[in-house]
Amino acid sequence: MTDVIKGDTLWSIAQENAPKGESVRSYMQQIKKLNHLEGTTLRPGQILYLP
Repeated sequence: MTDVIKGDTLWSIAQENAPKGESVRSYMQQIKKLNHLEGTTLRPGQILYLP
């Protein structure tokens, strides 16, 4: 789980948290699915669950 802060993007969160050897794009899609996100827009204070 992570709290979104100003300046965070879905890509940057995926890049920081993706397991070694997994593509950032694939991990980003997993985050979107897990959190029922339709787009990539995040809001500061939003809580995201990470796979």
